[in-house]
Amino acid sequence: MAISTNVLLFLCPMVFLAGFIDSIAGGGGLISLTSYMACGIPGTLALGTNKFSSFTGSTIASVNYMRTKNYELRTLVSASIAAIAGSWAGSSCTMLIDPKVFSTIVLVITPIAAVMVVVDKKHEEREKELTTTKSILIGIAIGLVVGFYDGFYGPATGMFLQMSFILFAGLDAKKAAGNARIANWASNFSALANFIRTDNVIYTIAIPCAACSMVGNWLGSRLAIKKDTRIIRPIMLCVISLLFFKILLDLL
Repeated sequence: MAISTNVLLFLCPMVFLAGFIDSIAGGGGLISLTSYMACGIPGTLALGTNKFSSFTGSTIASVNYMRTKNYELRTLVSASIAAIAGSWAGSSCTMLIDPKVFSTIVLVITPIAAVMVVVDKKHEEREKELTTTKSILIGIAIGLVVGFYDGFYGPATGMFLQMSFILFAGLDAKKAAGNARIANWASNFSALANFIRTDNVIYTIAIPCAACSMVGNWLGSRLAIKKDTRIIRPIMLCVISLLFFKILLDLL
């Protein structure tokens, strides 16, 4: 499809903002995917192009969290491997759905996921010790379930992973954030490989947006490791609301 300069001028700052937010709290995909669809990019093409930029950005964020040792290895390894399988299955299911049906699904899921991201509060630091076996099993369960969701739809995957690592694996906030970003990188890789295999990536959009995502993820992950960033959620809700209504109007 033909890409105008105006489309890139709109998408690049949106994807930068999405990467910045996603590297901090998850949920940035709500902005980026909705932005792609607001530009008229249909279902699986929007998902594949979004995965390309998300994958490159999450690579930068993952490196920052690993460099500062903000992760827990047992649940991370099992969750990441399981996320690869779950994400491949989810992305395969997405390709069986008609683009108009997918747009309707997005309209239903997006506000629900957005509300969960915005109202989610920081949990207290309550790291607890689990046996190795239990940690691995919990990691597999988290990876399969959230990985499938990431491949099928994607936005707010990082937030769902982060909440899961805190609630079920008993990790503290920063280790949960690190595990979430790295496991999300694994699921992004799997889904992206599937979308590339089926020619569902628009590279003329994906490449410049990927550069913006990398910068956003680098700045956001550095900020998240050092400071409190609660102001992000209200800003994100405003942007998502505007983009959501744009897609709704296009469908109507």
